[in-house]
Amino acid sequence: MEIVLTGSLGHISKPLATALIAKGHGVTVVTRSNGRIPEIGKLGAKAAVGSVEDGRFAFIPMIQSAGFIGSVYGGDDRLAMVAPADIAAAVAEELEKTDGADRVRYVCSDDRPCREVAAVLGRSIGMPDLQWRVLPREPVLAALISNGVPENFALNLVELGEATHAGILRKHFEQVSPTFGTVKLESFAAEFAQMFNTKNK
Repeated sequence: MEIVLTGSLGHISKPLATALIAKGHGVTVVTRSNGRIPEIGKLGAKAAVGSVEDGRFAFIPMIQSAGFIGSVYGGDDRLAMVAPADIAAAVAEELEKTDGADRVRYVCSDDRPCREVAAVLGRSIGMPDLQWRVLPREPVLAALISNGVPENFALNLVELGEATHAGILRKHFEQVSPTFGTVKLESFAAEFAQMFNTKNK
């Protein structure tokens, strides 16, 4: 299983990463510091430099400079999205349950085609014709690396995007018909517009 841990190499994350790797899982550790990369690598995990509090989603600079959203997926590809508030609500529910420990629960706030996501976000920032274009793999990979994303993590991001484009990630998701949370794309669009306008100043 591929598992992503936040918290860098803290009191919980480090022993948890060690235990998961020992059991044969692939582990990616999110860290804010490039200086942690060697230590994470020694554990046998992959390092992803960034922050779970970084709300740029990497699209704002692209929209500002190119006037569109572009990735290896987009257009009519469907994108399942989740808001932190809905994650928190689901976690609170699960922590109180004593049964169903082996279940898989998808936490999803909204599910739209990428073109519709772009349209909603575009309207919120005064760009009603904003498009989400599907781009070739190599330019996307090169752009990620040139913007400081470690090559290994960039490759993983591109692979994840290609799986989204091919629909591979949605197979089980669509079979279980998950219950949706309360936060919809339009609510997020208002937050996105605030971030976008702040970046414009």
